[in-house]
Amino acid sequence: MVPTILVVIAIIIVLFTDEHTRGFCWAILIISAIGAIIKVIVSENPARKRRSKSLKEALEEIFYMSGFEFEHYCGELLSKNGYYSINVTQGSGDFGADITAKQNGEKYVIQCKKYSKNVGIKAVQEVYAAKQHYNADYAVVLTNVYFTPAAQKLAAETGVLLWDRERLCKMIESTLSSTSDGFAGNQAMPRWVVYIFIAIGFLILMTTLILSVLQSSNSSKSVPTASPTRAIMYEDSTIRKNTVVIIKTTPSPNPTKRPVIAKVVKEGVNIRKEPSAESDRIGYAVKGDKLQVIKEYYTEKWHQILYEGQICYVAAYYCEIENN
Repeated sequence: MVPTILVVIAIIIVLFTDEHTRGFCWAILIISAIGAIIKVIVSENPARKRRSKSLKEALEEIFYMSGFEFEHYCGELLSKNGYYSINVTQGSGDFGADITAKQNGEKYVIQCKKYSKNVGIKAVQEVYAAKQHYNADYAVVLTNVYFTPAAQKLAAETGVLLWDRERLCKMIESTLSSTSDGFAGNQAMPRWVVYIFIAIGFLILMTTLILSVLQSSNSSKSVPTASPTRAIMYEDSTIRKNTVVIIKTTPSPNPTKRPVIAKVVKEGVNIRKEPSAESDRIGYAVKGDKLQVIKEYYTEKWHQILYEGQICYVAAYYCEIENN
């Protein structure tokens, strides 16, 4: 289940993430596939799995049976295990025997107990009396659970056979053994082979991760960095200076190209952090102020500008581009 979940997650990430993350996802896919292969190799053969599953189902069915249904189920089970002349008694007046049967010419009286707790001494007493009544060779108590210490002690003294849950499971399995008869390859794969698969998977994982990290590192080194630029708009105490001072920390690659200037032509305009009227206000420009434009019409209604060293936005409606 876990390898399947990992594969699904990795496939989704591979489809919707960048190339650097995909390396890790491919590693997950590879390891999941190897884990699935190892699970198949070391698991038991399919016939034995089918038998175990059928035993589990049989025990679940017994759990929900009534006492009467359990008696008839045990009669069928005895028939499939080599017993014959099987007779399931009528319930009342059975003298302590639910089933009478024969095997190898010997007669058995069997009391069936479908309990949720361990069977006590009373069942042993009843089936022992039934043995005398039916003149049987063996008396048996068959149950889906186990027996109390007192019941075990009395059975040892009286010769009553106690067939508990383990014996019941063996009888059920014997009826299902045909599914695995003649099936070859019951042996699991040797451990050293499993270790080789694990080592190969680990090497593939580490190689994939290292290559992904190196690719990510090389890509980050190739990303160019922009030259920092800041604009200063200032005013003195007597008159507003409609001036933009451009300070570049590195030489411009094209010193002859003049910056694009936007002149405020309305009464005033807010300088916004994002190209939206709902965004935070960074500053305010009045009519006649000049702003350095980074990109005209960054969106349909906004210019991208450089204001006090920050990349900000101003509504294009309030400005007029002076030069291009």
